[in-house]
Amino acid sequence: MESEKKKFSCPKCGEHMYPLPESEQPIYVCKLCGCSITDNNANNPKKRAKNDIFEKQKLLEPLFSDAFMQKYTEFPCFKDFIKECPFIESTKPFATYEDIEHIPKRKLNGYVKIKTKFNTWNDMFETAVESYLRM
Repeated sequence: MESEKKKFSCPKCGEHMYPLPESEQPIYVCKLCGCSITDNNANNPKKRAKNDIFEKQKLLEPLFSDAFMQKYTEFPCFKDFIKECPFIESTKPFATYEDIEHIPKRKLNGYVKIKTKFNTWNDMFETAVESYLRM
């Protein structure tokens, strides 16, 4: 059975996880909470727990493509959106979903509302996932 046809439930919230096409290895993401797992780790809780920061970083960049960022934000790419965000360390070369989740919601939503066409980070994230899944 192809990994794209497998069905997984999110280990955090229990919702259905969707495969991200064109990933080096199959990656599944939860549209509700943003949790991600690789196909190799999907059925193995020990491996799931060992997802390293690089795997999690790879998730955000494909979701927020340059085309998406140019359509919905004032930035040419996701890296610039993150670089200008005052709530993420400027020395970091990238931001993980976890980095973004640690920003207080009110501050993050304020930044998103000013710099994008969205009112909240959740709106932006959900639209990015939907756009990516339609590719």
